[in-house]
Amino acid sequence: MAHIILPGNARQHIFLPSPHFMMQEVIPAQYLFIPDDITQPIRQADLQYGGPTFVDDVDELLGLKNGPLGFIGEEWLWTEGQLRMPYPQFKGEEPFPPLHEYLAYQAIMDDYGNMTRAHNKRAAELLRRPVTHGSVLVAKMIVTRKPDEYMETVLRFEELTEQELRSNAFSKKRREWHRATT
Repeated sequence: MAHIILPGNARQHIFLPSPHFMMQEVIPAQYLFIPDDITQPIRQADLQYGGPTFVDDVDELLGLKNGPLGFIGEEWLWTEGQLRMPYPQFKGEEPFPPLHEYLAYQAIMDDYGNMTRAHNKRAAELLRRPVTHGSVLVAKMIVTRKPDEYMETVLRFEELTEQELRSNAFSKKRREWHRATT
């Protein structure tokens, strides 16, 4: 059974069985799929976020279905909401009020890929990560934080293209994220 590693800046390792993860609204989700095999093109992957097959579909795309470890790692690449949190590690502005909608980018990958998978140079370049292993799913989403909740709630997904990841605007966001979270 796959487990979900909840998002965070320093990749929290909180494991939840996939049925618990599915206790939310199902949202159509467009992910950009960056395969680790350079002979395969980067392409869109349409999934049902929060749906009954979401974890299995992610496992299949990332090649974890029959893998030895099978852990999905989620990592924020940039989130406007966390840049505005009043914690010392975030040197941002005042936090957004509850239920404010804001933009976030997230990558999903094999959390143990660095031990078991080849270097994915395309993903490392596009995501401005020093090293990335295995296939990667990337999403651009609109999220909110409910009152008295720490975790963001995904409201909807927006289309993300390879061109956007290559853009100066995305590069600037990644530099901003790195400065704010290190």
